[in-house]
This record gives sequence, structure tokens and C-alpha cells, in this order.
Amino acid sequence: MEQSTSAHDILAFAIVEGWTVVPYDTLLSIGPTDTLYKALLSAYKEKERRADSRTALLCAVMANCMSSGGKKYEVSDFMPKAPKTAEQEALDVKSQLMKYMASKQQ
Repeated sequence: MEQSTSAHDILAFAIVEGWTVVPYDTLLSIGPTDTLYKALLSAYKEKERRADSRTALLCAVMANCMSSGGKKYEVSDFMPKAPKTAEQEALDVKSQLMKYMASKQQ
């Protein structure tokens, strides 16, 4: 499903890229529930992801040039891993606890 681009998304992209200036008071007045705040955060994360992708591409090219023909490196090998969500962390803790309890019963 394609997501439509809102005016807040366009404004946030322009702010993050440095194409437009927003008064400091305006930035201070928006909160985490504001649509512009969410759009700014999303635009910033996308900008960081693009920068990471470019750096990872350079790293992959250099690694492939320097390797002796063994492993072929991909861009994803050099991309930062996404942090786990709270739900994933809770599941990991529960599974580790269950493994521990099972090992103690034997």
C-alpha cells in the first residue's frame, strides 16, 4: 500500500535537508504527538539511513577490491543493525528464562 505524502512530510524533508528555516519558537512549540514532529523524526531517520547506505556501499566496494576472491561482501554487511523493540527484548528474556529453567530440571 502506497503512503501519501502530506504537507508536513514535505516541510519536514525541507527542514532536515536544510532547504528552509523554521523559527526556533515553532520548533519548541511542537510536541511528540504533533504531526510535524513525527514527520521531522521520520525525515531525519531517512536522511541518516541514506548516509549509512552510501558509506556501506563504499565499504563493500573497498572490501571486495581488497579481498582475495573468497567472500563477496554486500552493502548489507556494513549497514548498522536495527535495535530490537521492547516486545522482541521481552520475548528474548522469556525464552532465555525458559531454557534456564529447563536445564535446571534435568
